Amino acid sequence: MLFLDDSKMKNFTSCFKEKKFLEFFFKRIRLNKSGRYEKEFPYISLCGRERNFIRCDDVPIVYTHIVNIDSTDFLLYGYTGDSMKVQFQPEKVYMLPDTGRVYHPADDKYGGVGLIRSKLAIEISKHFTFENGEHNSPTQFTWKDKKYTLDQLWFPQSVEKNYIIRKLFRRHLSPELRSNLSTVRPAHEHATRATHACPFLGLIT
Repeated sequence: MLFLDDSKMKNFTSCFKEKKFLEFFFKRIRLNKSGRYEKEFPYISLCGRERNFIRCDDVPIVYTHIVNIDSTDFLLYGYTGDSMKVQFQPEKVYMLPDTGRVYHPADDKYGGVGLIRSKLAIEISKHFTFENGEHNSPTQFTWKDKKYTLDQLWFPQSVEKNYIIRKLFRRHLSPELRSNLSTVRPAHEHATRATHACPFLGLIT
């Protein structure tokens, strides 16, 4: 759900609900490379010259439902009905053992990682197989009577791709994976300062 950052009450009654606005807002979310408030607000949504600076509990894209459209499964996000969706890839469901949170790929402009809502993740996790023990990520996932071998590489590769996602998840990765991640911010990720700022916003999963 989306709120103004300084909202005292953060619940369904105080969040943004207008679907056209939400679709407009979510389609314009990017990693914040503006040169302003990058530490406090790692994401940004552009509206012309205006900048909506965003922080969230985890990542900005939260998948809330799985729906089937024309025999294809999709994950929905943004609380806009089925207007914002990505194709569900069962083999790319990834659970972080440290937190129990479940992730699925998202568009690279969002950082490449989307969070599956806890209610949906609980249902999904019932179909995991843990061949390496429950203290490690699941190795297989059964979806609609088909067993998938889970891709263990896409998540750490997405974490490696950009500085913001790397800062968020680095501490949760295994020592072997963590040792391979760079601690130096790439030069090309520096950006010029934004010219105008809009209200700060927050996302609650």
